[in-house]
Amino acid sequence: MYPTSVPTALLDVRVRRIGGDFLLSRADRSYSLSDSAAFIWQQIDGRRDATEIAHRLAAEYEVATDAALADTLGVLHELTGLGLLGHAETQTGTGA
Repeated sequence: MYPTSVPTALLDVRVRRIGGDFLLSRADRSYSLSDSAAFIWQQIDGRRDATEIAHRLAAEYEVATDAALADTLGVLHELTGLGLLGHAETQTGTGA
C-alpha cells in the first residue's frame, strides 16, 4: 500500500457496530477495529487515496500528518493482508 493507493472495500465484507465495537466480517472471520482504524475504514470510498484519508485522520484526531499517514498505511496494509481490502494505484506526475 502506497500513499497514492486508492483502497476499495471488498463487496462481501460486512460492517457491524455491536455495543462500542466496530466489527468487520468476511466469510467465517470477524475483526474488531480500534476507533482510529474504524475511522480509516469509514473514509474508504474507492476514490480517496491513502494520503487524503490520512489528512482526514490527522484533522479528526489532531495529530501530525506524517504520523497519520504512517498509521493509515499500516491499517490499510493490515486490512489488505486480512483479505478485507483491494486497491488501485493512481498515476501522478506522468507529464501527459
